[in-house]
Amino acid sequence: MDDRQVTDSLKKILMAGFGAVTTGVEKSQQALDKFAEKGEDAYQQAVAAGRETAEKLKKAYEESGIRELFREGLSFGREDLLTAAENLSVEDILWLQNQLAALAVRKAAAQPAAEETSEPEEAACAPEEDGCPDDEGNG
Repeated sequence: MDDRQVTDSLKKILMAGFGAVTTGVEKSQQALDKFAEKGEDAYQQAVAAGRETAEKLKKAYEESGIRELFREGLSFGREDLLTAAENLSVEDILWLQNQLAALAVRKAAAQPAAEETSEPEEAACAPEEDGCPDDEGNG
């Protein structure tokens, strides 16, 4: 091979490399555009499905009457509570008993004490104790 053929071969190889890089960039750009288009379609479908689901939930909520129940307030009588408790296990009843006791303590503590607003009552004691008045009022 003479120098001209070598130069032409090297030039061809170099141009083939540039062509490969250019083709790769073009193909990458086409693939990227295609992925972006498919991604946009998928995004639009997801948004539409989300809106549809939200509308279905809203409709079901409105038709269920739950809103009215919360507006009116939920109230249960003692018999309703007892009927509901019939289905509880012994473990659940004991748990509920503890919870109710704790609630009673909290509610009692939150109420103003009757002793603070009225005359204090005498402490009850056994008449045989020293300083405790007997039936005639003698101490």
